[in-house]
Amino acid sequence: MEKMEEEDEEYDAIFQDDKEEEEEEEARTTYVDSTGAVGLQFCSECNNMLYPKEDKANKRLLYACRNCLNEQPAENSCIYRNRLVKDTE
Repeated sequence: MEKMEEEDEEYDAIFQDDKEEEEEEEARTTYVDSTGAVGLQFCSECNNMLYPKEDKANKRLLYACRNCLNEQPAENSCIYRNRLVKDTE
């Protein structure tokens, strides 16, 4: 009985560590600017920049690494924003 409790505690500790690592990784790989638009994203495997890629079969946007071929779904469909500012004098 005690062995089962120890295993449960170990599992909970491992699960908590994994969850914290995932949260840190998400924060590290996605940058959002002050306007809320997604900026540069980085690969969770090799930390290279991710590039937008179309998944034509499922009609969705992915971000793909050109180095390790890691792919992840895009949370925001905006990949480019053309902001025009008019200066008046």
